[in-house]
Amino acid sequence: MESILTLLHRVSELRVERKLLLELLHTCAGLRRRRGVAPALLTLLHHKLDLSCSSAMDLFGQEKTVLSLSFGDCRVISAAIQEADGDTELILHDCHVEDEGIEELFHVLHRIHMSFGKPLLLQLLHLIFVEDCDRSVRLASLLSRALEKKVDLSHSPLDSRACSTLALVLEHSEGLSELDLSDCQLTDTQLDVLLPHLHKVQVLNLCNNEITDKGAVKLNLYMIGNSFTETVWLSSNMITEFDILLADNRYKLWPAHVEPGWHDQRVTSLGSTAVTNETSKKKTLIEEFDPDKTITDKITYRFQCGSRGRFQCRATGLVFGMRGAGIVEYSVVHWDRDILANTSYEPAGPLFQLRSPEGHMYQLHLPHCEVKVSAAENLLVAHICRKNREFLIPKVTHSHVIVSISGLSNYGKARKKQSNSNRIQGQVLLFLEPEATPEEQRLWVFLLPRDMPPDQASGTDRAVGMGLVGFSLLLFTYYTIWVIILPFVDSDHVVHQYFLPREYSVILPGIAALILLLCVGTFIGVVTRKNRKPKVD
Repeated sequence: MESILTLLHRVSELRVERKLLLELLHTCAGLRRRRGVAPALLTLLHHKLDLSCSSAMDLFGQEKTVLSLSFGDCRVISAAIQEADGDTELILHDCHVEDEGIEELFHVLHRIHMSFGKPLLLQLLHLIFVEDCDRSVRLASLLSRALEKKVDLSHSPLDSRACSTLALVLEHSEGLSELDLSDCQLTDTQLDVLLPHLHKVQVLNLCNNEITDKGAVKLNLYMIGNSFTETVWLSSNMITEFDILLADNRYKLWPAHVEPGWHDQRVTSLGSTAVTNETSKKKTLIEEFDPDKTITDKITYRFQCGSRGRFQCRATGLVFGMRGAGIVEYSVVHWDRDILANTSYEPAGPLFQLRSPEGHMYQLHLPHCEVKVSAAENLLVAHICRKNREFLIPKVTHSHVIVSISGLSNYGKARKKQSNSNRIQGQVLLFLEPEATPEEQRLWVFLLPRDMPPDQASGTDRAVGMGLVGFSLLLFTYYTIWVIILPFVDSDHVVHQYFLPREYSVILPGIAALILLLCVGTFIGVVTRKNRKPKVD
């Protein structure tokens, strides 16, 4: 190696594999008496020390492996950089560096431009955070100048220690073109540490974290008046209130692969809560799915999600907020009237039974059909578990009520009992009777509230309705033959044995009418008695 280094003055350009480069640097360190060897080597390498896997691939075609750099390796690298005539580019992708080695590189942070992978950057952030505040500030300042303009920490969980150091780096940075913090498990608390310095980032990616409405409001406050930041990605967080974000085109609330232009949907409002219209909401923020159905005595829906996010069922309109992959099973069940018997509330929609074995559901959106703002704002969500109940106060949009949930059982909307009826949004279901004659077609029309799943009507309700219609037609046909046609048939004909004597055709309807009048009178009497106010002396 020494003989090669002594002939460097005859070489115009040099390319070397990373392990051989380390050997050359160690040899340079052993030739301290011959000054100028290390600067000459760095000049031939165009002031770039590339210890990434790409240099090894060029020569040997081996699979990518991680190169471990010891304290001694980092010491000779640091010595060579200190002797160099100018700044040096240090590439450490696919490298693992001991903590002592990183401490050695701290001495030359002011002389290098660094490029490395996420694990090494995370390691640097943790090592810079020490009790000595002055040292942390100095190293963070040096690291901010050594880093590239694009910093990628995606899919790297950040704790409070790493966030504090990153905040120091941003504070002393002149500005980053891009900062990717997606899938970093950032909470509102960790975001608070970074907020004062995020205005120095041109493109900020905060997707797939745990930022809530509280964090989004604070972020927006820091972005007001900030002209440097151009784009903030915020999709797949725990944000439900989008009104302040939709007013600023810099916020991107849908995944990056979504077709552009969908964010230009109109904004509508309900009361004091501004929300996107239904089309925008479905396309930009929520992924729709068709559930698997199992039909027994009731319809059971099943959905399996492969990642975190918000997912809307096309069959029921329900929206599930999921923290991670899991299975959700749900069905419409009957309200137990005893649950609300001693309250001033009544059901305001179907009751859903929810099950999720993994327990990853944190939010539930229940569709509502209210037209008036006042009626929608009076809705509550009843959480029912066995014979116990609780009423949750939801956030209300123009189409859904939203609650955060921690346990799964039965959820449904409730409202205060009303003496008068309100207008609601509805849906019309049309069914063409298949057994009608070609000359005569029958079209059945069903009116349902908007929040009732249509297949519930097309299943049980439709079967009951068709059964009642069929029974009525059968009864009408039987009575018509009995009263009108049978008198013209010979009395000894066999068909007479299937009918009662003709006098019953008058007696039976009379008895039925008497019973009907008795029931109506009883009902009117009970209602009148309940509504009668007591006299005041």
